[in-house]
Amino acid sequence: MTPQKVALITSNLVRIVRETMGAAAIRALGKPKHVLYDLKYLLAAGDSDLRL
Repeated sequence: MTPQKVALITSNLVRIVRETMGAAAIRALGKPKHVLYDLKYLLAAGDSDLRL
């Protein structure tokens, strides 16, 4: 699989997860003490603990 195909699949997967789950559902997947780190600025500024 080429790097371009991997990037396309990743971006589509991220979009689907963001649109269907949201920050609250993503946080629910974490342990009681966790940090939600938004690498791609996919969530609203107040929804993540840290951003790149």
